[in-house]
Amino acid sequence: MPLHMPAGTYFVGDPVYVFEHDDPGWQELCQKMEKRGCPIRGCPRSATYVVNGRKLAVMFTTLNDCTHVDDDGNTYYVISQTLGMAQVSPEWRPRSRKWGRVLTFNEPFTCSYNHGVLDLGGVYIGAR
Repeated sequence: MPLHMPAGTYFVGDPVYVFEHDDPGWQELCQKMEKRGCPIRGCPRSATYVVNGRKLAVMFTTLNDCTHVDDDGNTYYVISQTLGMAQVSPEWRPRSRKWGRVLTFNEPFTCSYNHGVLDLGGVYIGAR
């Protein structure tokens, strides 16, 4: 089932990187995922969450501590077994380029997971 996201600026990558080291938002997100049964069996493959007013689309991967590559050769280093999108301010940037990238969407868009491919608003990550 596609996840519907509003227009805006998003970080594409492991959602853990949008939270500062001591930000309780990461723990809040983890607690919300655990309530849905994640990351154990029965968890939806993808879901949206709102943490500290920031909307996130989270897709679960089967791999941890690895690098995923999109169709354009951009890399996304994962440490939390999740990839996705998180709303950020237009000036926000990740501390490392290998973590992901920041994109602006002028219109609402969808995210989905299908046959091993993550479609994050037209950014395709995985086997195609």
